Amino acid sequence: MTNKTEVKHTPTPWRIYRDSMPAVVSGSDADDTFRYVAQDMTEADAEFIVRAANAHVSLLDVCEALHNIRHELLDSPQVALVLAALDAALAKARGK
Repeated sequence: MTNKTEVKHTPTPWRIYRDSMPAVVSGSDADDTFRYVAQDMTEADAEFIVRAANAHVSLLDVCEALHNIRHELLDSPQVALVLAALDAALAKARGK
């Protein structure tokens, strides 16, 4: 399913930039091209935002794969592949 009103956001991957307060940034320190996404937050909030943003596409892909085979799921040899992808996406979302 495609969202006709997709909002363009700062490209992932996002990461935590630690200064006086944690900030969420996108880009590279190597050439000073990083862009602030969010600032002045707790470490826990920054970690959550980074995990959620970076896992979004993987989780969406797995959900779409499950949706596309939902009728055949119980009788399909694709179950192991989809469940492996689900496990990987969930691990990414959990920061592992």
